[in-house]
Amino acid sequence: MANNRRQRIALTHQQEQDFYAARRAERTNELKRMQGLRPADNFPDGRRLAGTQNISAAAQKVLGYATHFTAQNLADRRAGAQQITPALSKRVVNRLVRGTETQDYTRSVLPIGPGNVRGSDTREAVARSRLAYQYFGRDQLHKQAANIELIRGGNCDHHGLISAIHAGGHLPDDQEHVSSVRDDGHAFAELRGSGGKRQVRDSDVIVDSWSTSDHAILRMDSEFATDMHPTPLDDTSRAFTKFTHNRREGAEAFRKKQRYKDQLLTRAFDEVFDERTQQKMSSTDLTRFDTWDPTSSISDDGQQAIDTRKRTFDRQNAITRNIQTFFTARKMGANIRGAGKHAVFRDE
Repeated sequence: MANNRRQRIALTHQQEQDFYAARRAERTNELKRMQGLRPADNFPDGRRLAGTQNISAAAQKVLGYATHFTAQNLADRRAGAQQITPALSKRVVNRLVRGTETQDYTRSVLPIGPGNVRGSDTREAVARSRLAYQYFGRDQLHKQAANIELIRGGNCDHHGLISAIHAGGHLPDDQEHVSSVRDDGHAFAELRGSGGKRQVRDSDVIVDSWSTSDHAILRMDSEFATDMHPTPLDDTSRAFTKFTHNRREGAEAFRKKQRYKDQLLTRAFDEVFDERTQQKMSSTDLTRFDTWDPTSSISDDGQQAIDTRKRTFDRQNAITRNIQTFFTARKMGANIRGAGKHAVFRDE
């Protein structure tokens, strides 16, 4: 992130005290409402795709992005060649869908803030983000995630952790991995394929709910993840991996987070919230965050590549476009009738 996007903001100690005093009753009511929900309501999740006639909302968001990879790339005319951008495999397409589902989930459980994005950095968002740092990095991963989800706000660090834990609970097989990563002061999650603990690939999927991007993207189009170190062993790198979970590890962390979050809801979490708040407010330090412009997860070069793929796709005849969209929708889990519906829609 460029330094010229930074702007300093501050809440005084007294302002924080006034804020929490005014919100304590509302916070108690908020948590009581969460306690009254069924577990399925407390832990929303994307609808599964297999066998459905119509693909999910997450798949709808990523359909065009994934389909355009089957288009001809005519950009390299200097070599006199027509390079064919290879179609994404079913595994990569579904990785994009699962990444988008996770991105949507994280935004749904952290709806307040972020506290460091200009336009979203309200007094409440800043306060909740600061409180989230009381739990971040100081306990087991599943406990950090459960506490932060109940705070319902946070910065990129918190979004990245929630996304990594959620995605880890939905890995389809042993070839898939999820990673929590950091790049030059920014944090997010990645969905990686086979060997994800030892290497990174262009087909890895970037999940960044802190950003403004509507769906998950591939590494090759990313603003932040192009030079990612695959392991946590070299934390002096500009971009490095904090942890990577395989299917078994991801499922275990997700189950623990779910159970601990349920326990917190039944143990009157508002008391814990107030206790931590009082501890935090005993400090005389100012609350400060660097704030940033709303930022896309897609780089300038990545956006140019996306635009090129789309223009090439749009230049193709209707039959070719429909075939490409049909097979991409099928890879996402739609049945033949549903895939055909999306292909016809693409011809409008």
